[in-house]
Amino acid sequence: MTLRIAGIALRLLAFFSLVSYFTNPAHAAECGRVRIAEMSWGSAAVIAHVERLILEKGYGCQVEMVAGDTVPTLTAMAERGEPDVAPELWINAARDVIERSVQENRIKIAAKVLSDGGVEGWYVPKYMVEKNPELTTLNAVLKRPDLFPDAETRGKGRFYTCPAGWACQIVNDNLFKAYGLDKAGFVAFDPGSGEGLAAAIAKAHERSEPFFGYYFGPTAMLGRYPMQRLGGMEHDPATWDCMSKPNCATPRPNMYPPADVIGVVTARFAERAPDVFAVLQKISWPNATVSAILAWQEDQRATAAEAAEHFIATDEAIWTQWVPAEIAAKVRAVGPTWYSEFPALDPARLRELERAIDESYRTFTRTYGPSIERVFTPLLALLVVIEDALLATPWWIVFGALVALVYLAGRALMLTIGVAVAFYDIGWLGMWDDTMRTLAIISVATIIAIALGIPIGVWMARSNRAQAVFTPLLDVMQTLPIFVYLIPVVMLLGLGKVPGLIAVVIYAIPPVIRLTNLGLRLVDKDVLEAADAFGANWRQRLLGVQLPLALPNVMAGINQTVMLALSMVVIASMIGVRGLGQPVLRAVTNQYFAVGLFYGAAVVALAIMFDRTFQAYGKRVQALRKTVP
Repeated sequence: MTLRIAGIALRLLAFFSLVSYFTNPAHAAECGRVRIAEMSWGSAAVIAHVERLILEKGYGCQVEMVAGDTVPTLTAMAERGEPDVAPELWINAARDVIERSVQENRIKIAAKVLSDGGVEGWYVPKYMVEKNPELTTLNAVLKRPDLFPDAETRGKGRFYTCPAGWACQIVNDNLFKAYGLDKAGFVAFDPGSGEGLAAAIAKAHERSEPFFGYYFGPTAMLGRYPMQRLGGMEHDPATWDCMSKPNCATPRPNMYPPADVIGVVTARFAERAPDVFAVLQKISWPNATVSAILAWQEDQRATAAEAAEHFIATDEAIWTQWVPAEIAAKVRAVGPTWYSEFPALDPARLRELERAIDESYRTFTRTYGPSIERVFTPLLALLVVIEDALLATPWWIVFGALVALVYLAGRALMLTIGVAVAFYDIGWLGMWDDTMRTLAIISVATIIAIALGIPIGVWMARSNRAQAVFTPLLDVMQTLPIFVYLIPVVMLLGLGKVPGLIAVVIYAIPPVIRLTNLGLRLVDKDVLEAADAFGANWRQRLLGVQLPLALPNVMAGINQTVMLALSMVVIASMIGVRGLGQPVLRAVTNQYFAVGLFYGAAVVALAIMFDRTFQAYGKRVQALRKTVP
């Protein structure tokens, strides 16, 4: 019977494969496998999917979309010949790399994707200019850091720079030095990702809060929110080359010129698929069209792929000029089919539902967000105090205190020596400050998780009803994708330490709750009956009998909580949490192998230190209990 069912399943699979083959235009014109870089900003993602649709439907290419950013994508194309296509590159900060790669015949410029160029600059919201009319120039902004307070650095203003991996981060770092923003009382804040930067702008406008930082257009953000591009910053071609280099010795005042935005392909791909390359050389659209598509995408809560399909369906006058008529007919004709598209809710109704949910949460954040932020102000103050104390204290005192703490906890000489060597190597490799920042947030997260987790675990052990309520919640917390934690937290509290801490606690707390509950439920009932026979009340039974016997499980839960908290370090860096995570994220996006190796090793060293210390402490406590008569 089983074999018969398997045979039927295989025949059905073969049937649908044949149907898919003969109804898919891929068999008609094969251009091979093509890898297209989908950049992390809106306009680049949409044009990448527009090109995907044209190549897949019109030319039968096997297209694979790969995540990319300017610097790592250019580096990979020049050195490895992959990805094959980068549909949108802003070349102001990467001109040298592009020109050198073109001269060496590693890449070829396809077209000027934005026909009227892109816009980059430093911005403030227009509602701030209405209240303070002088805030139209950089000099005026530099005189008022108090208007742009950084919640994590007392007495400093916050400047939102580009995320790691974006070429503009290098330019912004040099402009930050050239214009003396540090002397004026500002600190550069890395939002961690393009989404984080957009979220900071959105949150500021939703609550009429300050914002000062970099942004670019065309984007949905600049289309939706009125922003003032700061004046008093002039472009100087003579010094621009230096400003776009990370090791610029003498940064000079400068500004982004009107941006040439181009598409590029590898030379190997241009030679392999000349017909496709000829099409890519024609792909160009104006800012107004891009802004309209991005606005539609934002309003409809659509993906980049859906925005590309919308463009294909509504702007034929533009894209049909890029391809021959017979190719346009193929792109236009291909649509969803019953065997390849799962029957789903009407997209318009689905987007209405999504908009309703989003608007409800936005209303909640606008109404209660400031009050909730004030609730977490003491927590932010605690984080800042601990971090500042670790950074301000001479390194040898912190070093000695950490080594002594490890020894007192476990009384294990080899473990202590290993921790001492690890911390010495961390400092010697220049990672001490970032390690202290990570140690601060992990310590606070662990304390909060223990303070909340153990009582909840005790409650679950004492009440089957509580266990029935909390178990599915813990299942959701442990299986929900990590990034989903960040969405409501960032919308409510913005970027920085507190949102990162909350996300870390939510992700890391389930093990200590589960294992506390498990350990207490595994205590022998005969022992509990003996405690009752001696007249112990519930508190004496819990503290004197159950928790000591459940200690191995509780310590294992604490151990796992610390490990999960450390695993969130890199993820939390995407919303501006400073520490070991940001250099790791920068290394990934820029393909800095050595940096990633060093900082990743530092995270591993912290994890091993916490793990071995808690294990040694637990064993020591158990050994002491056995020796007590």
